[in-house]
Amino acid sequence: MLSLFGQDNNVQLDEFNSTRLTKNKQLMLTLGGWSVVNISTGIVGSLTTSGTTQYFHQMNALWNTVNLSLSVGGLLRYKKDTSKSFNLTESLHLQRKTERIFLINSFVDIGYIGAGSFLNYRSMGGGTNAELQKGFGNSLIAQGAFLLLFDTAAYFIHKKNRLKQLEPMVNSKGL
Repeated sequence: MLSLFGQDNNVQLDEFNSTRLTKNKQLMLTLGGWSVVNISTGIVGSLTTSGTTQYFHQMNALWNTVNLSLSVGGLLRYKKDTSKSFNLTESLHLQRKTERIFLINSFVDIGYIGAGSFLNYRSMGGGTNAELQKGFGNSLIAQGAFLLLFDTAAYFIHKKNRLKQLEPMVNSKGL
C-alpha cells in the first residue's frame, strides 16, 4: 500500500482497523451468544409451556434465527476483512458506515418495542388470538429492548474508537 502520510501513520491506521474489526467481532459474538441462548430456551420453552408463555418462547426462537444469521455474517466478514489493508479514506468510509448502521438499527429497535406494545394492547380485547398477541408482543418488547441496548452500545463503542484513533489521523490530513 502506498503511504498517504508516512510509516508511523500507516501503523496507526493498521492498529485502528485491527481494533475496529476486533470490536465488530466481539459484538457479533455477543449477538450470536444471545441468539443461541434464545433459540435454545425458546425451543425448550415452546415445547414445555402453553398459552402466552409458549408463544413468547416461539417468537424468541424465531426472532433469534435472524440475529444468529446476522452474527454469522458479521463473523464471516471479519474473517474476510482481517486479510485486507485499508487506506485512510476506506477506513473512514467503513467506520462511518458501521456507526450509521448501528444508529439506524437503534431507531428500528424502538419500532420493535412499539410493535410489541401494540400487540399487547390488542391482546387486552380478548379474542381467539389474545394469547398469541400477548406472547409475541412480550417477545418483541424483550428482543427490541436487548437490541436497543446492543445497537446503542455498539454505536458508542465504535464512535469512541473513531474519535480516539481515527479522527486525529483524518484531521492531520484535512479530510
